Amino acid sequence: LSVDQALELLNDLQEVYQKAQIQKKLAELQKSFIDEERDVRHYGLRVEEVVEADRQLILEKFGFKTVPEMYAAFVGADAD
Repeated sequence: LSVDQALELLNDLQEVYQKAQIQKKLAELQKSFIDEERDVRHYGLRVEEVVEADRQLILEKFGFKTVPEMYAAFVGADAD
């Protein structure tokens, strides 16, 4: 990834997380962990489930199949 591509990808992902529908689901999820005293160790997995479908569209737009694949590309991103 070039720096410009990496920034575009991050901006697109930020838009996913800012969607009203996603924010509502995340608020409900947070509430369920607080109210039901659910094990916080499972929170990250549940967040993944909420954003997975929308995030996958962004990953595919940039040629990635998985989040780890995207992370690896960031490690190798140009430092222009």
